[in-house]
Amino acid sequence: MKRESRIVNGTPQKRLFWSIISDYSVSTSMCELIDNALDIWLRSGKQTDLIVEIDLDLHNRSIQITDNAGGVPESELQVLISPGASLNNPDENVIGLFGVGSKRAVVALAQTVRIRTRRGEGKTYQIDIDENWLEDEDWDMPVYEVDEIAPNTTIVDLMRLRHTLDDAVQGELRTHLRETYGRFLRNERFDIKVNSESLEPLLFDAWAYPPGFEPRYYMFEVNTEDGEKVGVEIYAGLIKDRDPSGDNYGVYFYCNDRLNNKAVIADRPWVVGLLESLAAQELISRQRLETRNRIALILLDSAFEIALKEYIVHTEGLNLHGKSLEDLFRHRDTVIAVVSQKVTFPPAVLMRIRHYYLMRNKLVHERATVDVTDGDIANFRDAVGNSLGLLFDVVV
Repeated sequence: MKRESRIVNGTPQKRLFWSIISDYSVSTSMCELIDNALDIWLRSGKQTDLIVEIDLDLHNRSIQITDNAGGVPESELQVLISPGASLNNPDENVIGLFGVGSKRAVVALAQTVRIRTRRGEGKTYQIDIDENWLEDEDWDMPVYEVDEIAPNTTIVDLMRLRHTLDDAVQGELRTHLRETYGRFLRNERFDIKVNSESLEPLLFDAWAYPPGFEPRYYMFEVNTEDGEKVGVEIYAGLIKDRDPSGDNYGVYFYCNDRLNNKAVIADRPWVVGLLESLAAQELISRQRLETRNRIALILLDSAFEIALKEYIVHTEGLNLHGKSLEDLFRHRDTVIAVVSQKVTFPPAVLMRIRHYYLMRNKLVHERATVDVTDGDIANFRDAVGNSLGLLFDVVV
């Protein structure tokens, strides 16, 4: 027998935004916004030059980000606030996928946000996000027609910043952007400016080798389950150390020319599997599989648990209270308590980890079907990536 009992509301709650405030730095937030501009530019076929301008006002603790990638049309303004909404097609060679990052990034960085956008020669629209809107569970938001900005432009004003903004943060931001978008910055048609100064690319291809021992190069394709092909290029060799006191050796992962991970793992090979788990999750999430989000959920939860195990095994000085690993891992909270002897997890991250751990248990152990959305996977991956960064000092 099957009969309708009632209708439940599947609208996500706004605590989704509150839960990630501690996850974002100035650098990671700026990358989310630059990714959006790059995606629009790439979808348009790079028809014009792309300029992203970041103005940091240290005195007033505010940031303005301007790009001329094309703007957002009136009919699609909801993508600016709706978790999971995106203009991207999973089949496109773009950077973003779920369309959650930029919304969370601006909220995580500032208490007051103003977004103005103009598509082509059309009208200019403005959306305001502040804490009053975040505290109200109503998702409706007014859109305003305002004075015109330059055509094909989006301007994001971040005010009342939640983070400190000083010379050190500005220096870290410049380095992070030069590394992350180094391959794009080689293109004369793309430019990132921080306080009017154009950034130069910072790449990791200054090879050091004697004659006859040049870096090795491999190129091949990987077949996906849905019949698509993923192109892979690998360069292997020794690089000249830019900073002799720094550990800038290891593995650098680029996806569609964006640096996704700078992993210093020369003496920690167990980290490779964890990073590959996140790469596998991204690959699965791009497939047209009906259960792709369920598979991704299980994979992410497994990656987090394995990360805890690897940290315990390879970290000295942890008090296991006389328990074996097998006994310890009977209870997730006990494992986290042991790791927390040396690692401080933000409460918001642990709250999300626990939420999706319980969702995973329902999926695996209970009869009821669990719906896992794109937004869930994006949120969970963010928490797992943040955790790997804390445990192994990798950028995910």
